[in-house]
Amino acid sequence: MTSEPFNPLAMDSLAHSIVTRMTEMVPVPLGESAVIRQHRPVWNVIVDGFGNHDPGSGRGKGVRSRWDTLHPGRSWADKYPQRKETASHIVQEIREYLRSRLA
Repeated sequence: MTSEPFNPLAMDSLAHSIVTRMTEMVPVPLGESAVIRQHRPVWNVIVDGFGNHDPGSGRGKGVRSRWDTLHPGRSWADKYPQRKETASHIVQEIREYLRSRLA
């Protein structure tokens, strides 16, 4: 009985094939929704704005997202007014949320 030498490219191809078939069977947004619903990550429950892009011109009346309050640096976020709540207040909410999830 002969064995073929290990071929990492063949493994990459196999992994790619599995991932491709999985995403064909279960659409990514459906899988993402299920994971978010089950695990309720802090950036989906407490800290809104993680995945935001520069909103269109009709949405300029909003306030800066909690994410951008905690993580300044996206230049387009500066055109939105600051929130009434401070970064410290948001951090306190995050701590309380995580404590409740780990209890």
